[in-house]
Amino acid sequence: MAKLWQWFRSPSRMALGSLLIIGGIGGIIFWGGFNTFMEHTNSLEFCTGCHEMDIVYEEYSHTIHYENNSGVRAICSDCHVPKPWTAKLVRKIKASTEIYHKLVGSIDTPEKFEAKRMQLANNVWQSMKQSDSRECRNCHAFETMTLGTQRNDARFWHPMAMDEEFTCIDCHKGIAHQLPDLDGMVQAASAAFQDQLKADSLAQTQLYTVNEKRLFTAPDSSGEVLAHIASGARLRVVEPGNEGWLRVEVTGYEALNDSSKLYMDMSSGVVAAKVMSGLQYGGEEARIDPDTRLSWRTASIAGWVSKEMLSSNLQTLWDYAKVVYESECARCHAVFAPSAFKAPEWGNTIHNMRRFTDLKQNDLDLVTSYLQQHALGLGDI
Repeated sequence: MAKLWQWFRSPSRMALGSLLIIGGIGGIIFWGGFNTFMEHTNSLEFCTGCHEMDIVYEEYSHTIHYENNSGVRAICSDCHVPKPWTAKLVRKIKASTEIYHKLVGSIDTPEKFEAKRMQLANNVWQSMKQSDSRECRNCHAFETMTLGTQRNDARFWHPMAMDEEFTCIDCHKGIAHQLPDLDGMVQAASAAFQDQLKADSLAQTQLYTVNEKRLFTAPDSSGEVLAHIASGARLRVVEPGNEGWLRVEVTGYEALNDSSKLYMDMSSGVVAAKVMSGLQYGGEEARIDPDTRLSWRTASIAGWVSKEMLSSNLQTLWDYAKVVYESECARCHAVFAPSAFKAPEWGNTIHNMRRFTDLKQNDLDLVTSYLQQHALGLGDI
C-alpha cells in the first residue's frame, strides 16, 4: 500500500504519459460518441420517429423544402436546430422537455395537436424572431439574392426587410407547415368581443364607438344627421334619453378653414367625426401646434346616437382590433407596429389593402382606428 501511495505521489514520466494518452483517447471517444449521438438526433428519421410528428411531417412532405427543382432538401434540424455548438446544446437541453410531453400525451392525437397548434407555432415563431431567423439564413442570404428575377411582392419586401427590423419568419410563416386556424382565432375573438359588448351596461358617462355611428338631431333615426362619428371616438353622455338612445357630445379640435372634420387632438391627425352641421366652438382662441405648425381651435358637436355598438371600455376595442389586424395581415407579410406610420398613412394603407381581405367594413374601420390612435404623431420623424 505504501508503494502504491508513493507511486501516486511521485509517478514516473512513463506513467504520466500513459495516463495522458489513455485520458486523451477516452476524451476523444467520449466526444466523438457524444457528437455522433447529437447528429443522430438531427436526422429526419429521428425527428419523425414519434407518431406525434406524423401530422407535421405530412404537411412538410408537400412543401418546397421537402421536394423542389434543385433537389436540395431542408430537413427538420436545418430549420429547428442551430448550427453554432453552444446554441445547439441549449436547444437540445430545451428539447428534452418533449420527453415529458411524450409520456403524458400532450399532443398524441390530431385533436390535441390542433388545439395546441397556435401555441406551438407561436413558440417557434418567437424563437426564430429572437435569433433573427438564424437557421433560415444558413441557406438564404440577402447578399446572394437576385432581386430582379423575384416576384413583385418579393422585390418589394426584401429590400425593405434589409433596411427595417424585419426577419424571415415575419413574412414566411407557414412555409413548411400548415398555418394555425387564423380564421378561427378571429371568430373566437369576435364571439368574445360581442359577449363583452352585450354585458356592458353603458352606465358610465364616457363611452366609445365600436363602429362608425351617425349623430342625429333627435333620439331616433328620422332626425337630421349632424355627423358621422368614427370608430374608437370618445363620447360624453349628456342625457340618457329613452331606452335605445343617448344624447352625447363629441369634443375635439378643428383645423382652421376646415369645418368638415373634428379631430381627436392637434398632433395625431385622427378624425373623431366627419361633420355636416352643428359644430360648436369653445371660447379659446386658435392655437398653433408646435409639432404640426397648423392652427387649431377647440370644437364640439352634440346629438343623439343609438346604444348599439357602444362600449365603456376602450381597451376592449383595441384588444379585439389587435387580434384582427395581426391575424389578417400576417397571412401575407410582416406585421408592422402601429407606430411604424402616421395616422393618415395608416388610413391610406388600409384602404389600399382592403381588397386582399374578407373582413367586413365594420372590422376594417375598427382596425383602422386602432392603428391610427396608436400611430406616430404628425410631428414625429
